[in-house]
Amino acid sequence: MFDQVVFAGGGNRCWWQAGFWDVIQPELNLRPRVVAGISAGAATACMLYTNESRWVMRYYAEALRENRKNAYWGNLLRGSSRTAFTISRKRPRSASVCRICRAGSARVARWRRV
Repeated sequence: MFDQVVFAGGGNRCWWQAGFWDVIQPELNLRPRVVAGISAGAATACMLYTNESRWVMRYYAEALRENRKNAYWGNLLRGSSRTAFTISRKRPRSASVCRICRAGSARVARWRRV
């Protein structure tokens, strides 16, 4: 039916795409050859590619729990961050990030046509 899917960007407003995909993909047996996304949509695409979307959503909920803004513009003036877009004031635990990477590389075949 569809051989490509694109996930839109837009910050935290994009997480609905993960829930939508988790429901619609098995119902329609979608197996796109090309998966693309921009900004938070790219993060959503990577999350779904790992085939562990619920685990990744829990990870993001924990990582973003204390984050009250999408951008901290004052960081640009203070020089405390190279970007105004800081995910969290706390550094992520490297073990958690490594688990995401391992999950992503271990499930490469998910998007291939059968």
